[in-house]
Amino acid sequence: MHPVLIPSPCARILAGSRRRFFVRVSVSVLGSGSKGNCTVVWTEGTALFVDAGALSVSYIERQLADVGLAPGRAAGVLITHAHRDHIDLTTYNLCHRYRVPLYTHPLTWQVAVEKTRRLKRLSEAGLVHFFRTRTVQVGDFAITPFRVPHGVPEKVGTPVGFQIATREASPTRVFYATDLGHVPDRVVRRISEADLVVLESNHDVEMEIASQRHPDHIDWVLSDRGHLSNEQASRALGQALAGRASLLAGRNGRGATVVLAHLSEECNTPDLALVAAQRATLGFEGIRIVLARQRERTPTLTIGG
Repeated sequence: MHPVLIPSPCARILAGSRRRFFVRVSVSVLGSGSKGNCTVVWTEGTALFVDAGALSVSYIERQLADVGLAPGRAAGVLITHAHRDHIDLTTYNLCHRYRVPLYTHPLTWQVAVEKTRRLKRLSEAGLVHFFRTRTVQVGDFAITPFRVPHGVPEKVGTPVGFQIATREASPTRVFYATDLGHVPDRVVRRISEADLVVLESNHDVEMEIASQRHPDHIDWVLSDRGHLSNEQASRALGQALAGRASLLAGRNGRGATVVLAHLSEECNTPDLALVAAQRATLGFEGIRIVLARQRERTPTLTIGG
């Protein structure tokens, strides 16, 4: 049974006062990569997962315990697309065990159920909710899905990223997109609005080309519907910074955080991803860059408050 989630009182703007109290938002990437993905975003009143695929429920439980969260507190799992490293039997077990609602695009759900039949039981239990492009409100958060270029519909459904914002007059915004072949201008604008960015930096192009992967897979990864290279991620960050000088200024004058996610273990290195991102943020004070790992939780990253 879910606890009643009451919007945090710090979200209120005091009548007759110019002081505003921002909701404190925390983010931790529990695991990111081709072998499994799960991120948790939370406030005092609401917790959300973004994806919960391939990593075991016991692993997710342990990582949550480290940050003082219980899985049953979650108000939902947001699904980006239907690849099994994002939604699979782990997703079913987590949602079924803790009665956590699942939010997904209808086409993504259709493809995911074809791959993992047991997921259908979540729908039968009334735990599945559909979104398209409109903003969905869950507890303290207003969640806006936006389409991203990745894969083909029959394999991934309708892939999306998310803007997760607090429900305030001046919201704190988290940007999340980890599987996309290129970054359209409309997605760059989303990055420019964010206080915290989780963005794919999947591969080094030279390492990808020189790898022992099948040529068709290499071509797909490098295509406009594959995965972002370090240089593409760096370019998107640079464009967002150039488009809005206040980007990543963060709350209360503190610099914001960029999390580089979905790094390939075979065709990338943390150092290469980091150096590329640092080039994009050179000259901008106080920007923190964090690397997400496959089976290692990032530190708790806090904004607002």
